[in-house]
Amino acid sequence: MKINNLVAVFWILFFLTACNDTSLSLAGGGIGGTGNPFPEVGIAAPPLATKVGEGINIGPITGFSQVFINGILVNGIEYDLSQAEIIMNGQAATAADLKLGMIVQVQGTITDEDNKTGVARLIAANENVVGPLQFIDETNSSLTVLGQTVIINPFTILDGFADMSELRNNNILAVSGLTDEMDHILATRIALVSPGNSFQVRGRASLDAVEQTATMGHLTVDCSQTPFAETTADEMHWLDVQGKLFGNRLIAEQCQLVEPIEWNNFAAIRLEGVITRFNTSTDFEVDHLPVTVSPATQFQLGTVTDLTLGSRLKVKGSRDANGVLVAEEIQFFNLTHYMSLKAPIETIATDNKQINLLGISLPLNNDTVFIDKADESTPFNWQALRVGDWVQVRGFIDLNTHLPVIEQLQRQVTQFGENVELMGHPDTIEVSSRTLNFFGITIMVDNGTRYRDNRTTAGVLLNSSSLSLTASEFFTRIQTVKPLIAVEGQWFSNVMIAQQMVILPE
Repeated sequence: MKINNLVAVFWILFFLTACNDTSLSLAGGGIGGTGNPFPEVGIAAPPLATKVGEGINIGPITGFSQVFINGILVNGIEYDLSQAEIIMNGQAATAADLKLGMIVQVQGTITDEDNKTGVARLIAANENVVGPLQFIDETNSSLTVLGQTVIINPFTILDGFADMSELRNNNILAVSGLTDEMDHILATRIALVSPGNSFQVRGRASLDAVEQTATMGHLTVDCSQTPFAETTADEMHWLDVQGKLFGNRLIAEQCQLVEPIEWNNFAAIRLEGVITRFNTSTDFEVDHLPVTVSPATQFQLGTVTDLTLGSRLKVKGSRDANGVLVAEEIQFFNLTHYMSLKAPIETIATDNKQINLLGISLPLNNDTVFIDKADESTPFNWQALRVGDWVQVRGFIDLNTHLPVIEQLQRQVTQFGENVELMGHPDTIEVSSRTLNFFGITIMVDNGTRYRDNRTTAGVLLNSSSLSLTASEFFTRIQTVKPLIAVEGQWFSNVMIAQQMVILPE
């Protein structure tokens, strides 16, 4: 699915916003994406020592601890940071500097596998890029920042701005994310920040050791002031750069090749990333780290056949004698069957962390990102939820269990009488009665329901009459293909009466 088109239309349809945490400064960030399989802490920072039996966990911060003071959640593990050294961009930092969506490298031990808790010894972070916004592509939900292509999806945390329409060229953005097989950044967090003295970029580069230049995306870096060592010209190398921009050329004040981590020093590895090379299910790479599966590998939210180039996933395992990560568990990040609901919470089951919206139960977990639009200054988790709170949940449907997987929950500032909203692929369509069912939610229409098809143009305005349909035309178009549909309406106990239904591009 072209989720980028979905984002553009979705933001215009329902004015969805992401986190607007104005407390972010340039000190915060991710490790440069798990696209860097060998993250090193900061520019010109020394290599990190490891401890015997210690594990490494790389991924975005998805929440804050319900158990530990100043704790964070990464790849489902809840870490105690009370003993941790925290470093951002090569500088000492504190737990207060850690923000949702930042990609971090956690070194430490898992103390309780069942309850998924651990103790962190070291947290390392760097942004992928901090620099000027040079191009905005709202149709495809992508940005160019300091020559790097940045992709936004519905789960990207936005800090300091509500959506892409608020951005302007030369805004300074700090981006954390994963990198894909094309070295594009799949943003997990984008922050609008104040201009600093220099810009930075971290990622794969093709190097010219004679001219002392590097090409990173669409950016040329002049490293002549801080020359790097001789390299193999036909290979890509990981580079960490900081400098000033003159035209389309970054004059590096620091230009450092990133040294690899000794992965074999770690007893266990957890990694969220993208398949950057794929040959077979026993021969592929996640963020350029070789991975294989075995008959014992457990798959969640997908099967072995879903392993393809560009697939985003989480891997848990350990390295074998040949340096290959043998996956014990693989969990897929699936945007194919995207779903979203906005409604008040009807019930909360504290024993199994479930909430009920529009008559269906939605399980929350350690990977669910919690954002409080009503109070963005305070860390927020599921224990702060109350019956009657309006929330926006986003996720996807697990095609194996047909149950929703909630990736993000936003508590909304909502006025009384506001409509409920839904987005997804219908499970069933009854053309004769003009009734649809989404994830167990029944949708009915009446004479006042409005119908539209936005597939011809991404991001069109709601009042464009050229895309309006009659009820008959609408149901004729959806009865066989079951496209992505956005619904807005009123909820009456066990049924939603649609005021508007819109077919969205995929």
